[in-house]
Amino acid sequence: MSTSTLSAPAHLPSWPPEVSPEQLDHLLLLATTHALTNGFILLAPPAPTPGNPPTQTFAAPMSIFPTPFPRRLFDRVRLLQPIYNVLYARVALDWEFIDGVFQGVSRVDDFQGALWRGWKSIREDLVQDLQLGIFRSDYLLHDTGDEKPLAIKQVEFNTIASSFGALSQRAGELHRYLARATNGYYNASPEMNRMSNYPENHSLELTAEGLSDAWKMYGRTRAAILFVVQPTERNIFDQRWLEYELMAKNDGLRVLRHTMRELEDLAQVEQLTQRLYLPCPEDPYSSATEIAVVYYRAGYGPNDYSTGSEWDTRLLLERSRAIKCPSMALQLAGAKKIQQVLAEPGKLEEFLLGENQPDVGFGAGAGKLNQNHVDMLRETWIGLYPMNSIGLEMALNHPELYVLKPQREGGGNNIYREDIPEYLASLEGNKKDTSAAYILMEMIEPPPGVGNLLLKGGEKRPKLTEVVSELGVYGVMLFGERKGIVNREAGTLLRTKGRDSDEGGVAIAHPEYGLIWAKDEIVSLLGPIAELVPFTSKSREEFYADCKTKYDGVVGIYRHSDSALAIGVFDKDLIEHLPSSVKYVCHNGAGYDQVDVAACSARGIQVSHTPGAVDDATATNAAFLIISALRQFSYGEKMARSGLWKGPKWTPASDPEGRVLGIIGMGGIGKALARRMLGFNMKIIYYNRSPYSPAPDFPCTYIDNMNNLLAQSDVVSLNLPLNANTKGSFGKAQFDKMKDGACLVNTARGAVVVEEDLIAALESGKLACAGLDVYPEEPKINPILQKMDQITILPHLGTETRDTQKKMEVQVVYNLISALTGKGLINLVKEQRV
Repeated sequence: MSTSTLSAPAHLPSWPPEVSPEQLDHLLLLATTHALTNGFILLAPPAPTPGNPPTQTFAAPMSIFPTPFPRRLFDRVRLLQPIYNVLYARVALDWEFIDGVFQGVSRVDDFQGALWRGWKSIREDLVQDLQLGIFRSDYLLHDTGDEKPLAIKQVEFNTIASSFGALSQRAGELHRYLARATNGYYNASPEMNRMSNYPENHSLELTAEGLSDAWKMYGRTRAAILFVVQPTERNIFDQRWLEYELMAKNDGLRVLRHTMRELEDLAQVEQLTQRLYLPCPEDPYSSATEIAVVYYRAGYGPNDYSTGSEWDTRLLLERSRAIKCPSMALQLAGAKKIQQVLAEPGKLEEFLLGENQPDVGFGAGAGKLNQNHVDMLRETWIGLYPMNSIGLEMALNHPELYVLKPQREGGGNNIYREDIPEYLASLEGNKKDTSAAYILMEMIEPPPGVGNLLLKGGEKRPKLTEVVSELGVYGVMLFGERKGIVNREAGTLLRTKGRDSDEGGVAIAHPEYGLIWAKDEIVSLLGPIAELVPFTSKSREEFYADCKTKYDGVVGIYRHSDSALAIGVFDKDLIEHLPSSVKYVCHNGAGYDQVDVAACSARGIQVSHTPGAVDDATATNAAFLIISALRQFSYGEKMARSGLWKGPKWTPASDPEGRVLGIIGMGGIGKALARRMLGFNMKIIYYNRSPYSPAPDFPCTYIDNMNNLLAQSDVVSLNLPLNANTKGSFGKAQFDKMKDGACLVNTARGAVVVEEDLIAALESGKLACAGLDVYPEEPKINPILQKMDQITILPHLGTETRDTQKKMEVQVVYNLISALTGKGLINLVKEQRV
């Protein structure tokens, strides 16, 4: 990241200038120490929790040199920001326009639909007229390649959680310091000797001032500002600088920070006044604090609403008298589809020049803003098209000219150039109207030949690479239905990233198969320290070829089990084809039998997994299987669905109360299962190779011989890993030792059990019932098992919950971050532990 700019001619100079190795070493020392001293930093994992405060940080990613940017274009878009502020304020106030857009979008985008429907359900009852927008309009330089001067084109307009304002100001200060401390970067370039080429940037002060303005307009000096934040936020210092600036400039002002989950329990709205209050969880005897402004640094994506309760909390906050930044309407105004509809002929004139538009700044109607303002805004737009029949034809005939954008936030969701036709083909047959889910945008072509030295967070040496710089211009807008109170440009952000790919580079590979519930966290956590490349290989052969090209240079691999659908498991042959650069394979799963650890060790590759994250979900799954198998719920449901009521074979089932549960493998999952089944008054016994140390904090008995456990247990739960010692370890000999009429539950791995011996035990009545979630040849399930009425079978659902998937994915990311920042893997597999 960099927020400094240098003035430059229309066609940018060759960059960066040369410095000697000794000079570069000195620049690195000056840059990193200045960053650490002045708070240009990110938080090292793990994220802080109560009782676990942060103890480590590292410098935020930076460019060693400021990046050249044409002064005329830089100044132009800054001047346009107040007009953009008015445009989006008027969009947010136009209910009919928003409804017209989102009637289509809501049918294909569940998140945007939920946001729109929630807003519609309460908008007639809102008591707060004022809205606060802290915006950021993002641009790229555009080179037409025909010797014409460079142009500047808008990428998107952000209306929620417009981040990096504080770090942007700190980065500008860093580059000005380097210039002064080294006599203009050792006179490496004439432009770098003139301090006027390093424009002042006050994005921190100006965005904080916007929040302060809203607080003052609320009119109650004892009220506080609420920051709504994410629980795993590592960009916390960008937010803390805002808090410190607000408190330093406003006597008596307090800032509170809470997640959506915390607000579910804390937020209170007074019925008569609709004032929002928050009690202090650390001081239960203090009075609740009134909230003047709700500032969202979360709530912009579906991962922030993993249950219905977060939506209830958002609506509660929206109904309150507090000023929202942004309101739900203003968040909707920032959707990609709004951007495309505004580009339709006449729409911009309607919003900027229409006589009936609300006066939120610049007055309203012709003569206040004029056609010249409209034309200046339109000049910053690249071609934007709906995905109707014409847009579809354009995308299929000339995909190299376009990017396909969904409504979802984040560039990682975009489809670029030649990938578009195949992606569109994959949507055929979708019952939803996908035309409303996407917009088609012409590709912006940044000028070539500009390089820089990029230093990733936690690394010691920079990388020289060709770069692309995205300019963000902040804006602050405080407005009501017929009034504009504050309208100003509020500083800039210049993000410089490698030009390796449309998404921004190569360094970490992760699969795109399956659902990525933590995708926002993956980007926000890994993005600052590593460049990401998506896994796109469709077969093992294609993967081997890609290892020599697009994956060459990859250091760490994020592996999801679903990738096996395309390339198979990580066996010895696959591992031998990995690029020599690979040092880490971070597997998403507690069990890692799909990864040949010995082959990885032979190549010097370390492997991690996700123990702990799966414990609760897998234990809940096992508990369900126990109850369902004993009570014969699966058979009962089958009969009820077929219209046979209880069916012809129904016999009284068994209760879990008073029965003995034998757990083979008392680890994290086993302990979680034991706690659950104690609630059903089951007696818990367990077998490990040695007693669990320290002893579990619940009633249980250690059995030092597995045969003795089998003989005593009414229900046996398998909770052991699959390896060479455990594969096929539970067969006829073990079934013979079990009680007659016992129950077996397997949530470990299918190959632990000899399947034909299991079937024989069920057919003979040795086992009265069973609960199975895993099978030897997944996704195949033995047809004999499928026909058995006395067993409950599930398709490996042990960890298939949004919360658990997200925990696993974030745990994989933390392993990668720890490894890439020199601290090693957090969850190294036991075979590789020294």
